[in-house]
Amino acid sequence: MRTAPRILLLCVLGLGLLLAGCAGVRQPVEGEKVVDHRVDRGETLEEIAQEYYGDRGRAGEIAKFNSVDADEIRSGQTLRIPLTPQEQAELSRRQAARGPYNEGLAQVEGGRYLDAVLSFQRAIEMDPAFAAAHYNLGVTFQRLESYDKAADAYREAISQDPRDANYKYALGATRYHQGDYRDAIGWFKKALDIDDHHRKAQYSLAKSYEKTSQTAKARAAWTRYLEIDGNSAWAQEARSRLELLE
Repeated sequence: MRTAPRILLLCVLGLGLLLAGCAGVRQPVEGEKVVDHRVDRGETLEEIAQEYYGDRGRAGEIAKFNSVDADEIRSGQTLRIPLTPQEQAELSRRQAARGPYNEGLAQVEGGRYLDAVLSFQRAIEMDPAFAAAHYNLGVTFQRLESYDKAADAYREAISQDPRDANYKYALGATRYHQGDYRDAIGWFKKALDIDDHHRKAQYSLAKSYEKTSQTAKARAAWTRYLEIDGNSAWAQEARSRLELLE
């Protein structure tokens, strides 16, 4: 992982829904329910919107409904999430898919990759828009060194949630392993467009520029990496690579 960063983080999802009270900026409309969500440490409004609506772009609606700014939410805070009958049904479907999804995560942790593939595929059958299931299916295929299948799974994760930098980084890492360094460069840059401090994407971008003999760009990418991370083992590698490129 030190010379060619691989994949990545497996995430467990849980909603912990509770019926909300009547306080708030407006009363629910007919058929609508409001649930309470307790904010986890480091959780963002976009992530909460993805959990409840399957759409990060609705973070602003949650902020408006709760009369808060995105940068005001904090760990332990309770937010009220309004759900129409259709959204309730979709949420129930997504919750049901978390059973096989979490089984897949446990199977990956235990090294049972083929079983994990089946579990993630079951989750996707139950919820085709389950971006994290597509992503972790890609993670599992990558561990099995089935890079074509991993790339397909990452592309589907991106199509479901194009605002997640990790998904784009993951596809770039797979394309790197497949030897298509120029395509990998494009995906690493897309990840950095979303998160310009994404260490793995920046590191891998520099490596990819070296692989394609773009020396000036490689130097610039390594220099930028050191602006993001100046102390880790990867930073030491970045300094070594810069010295060799001088």
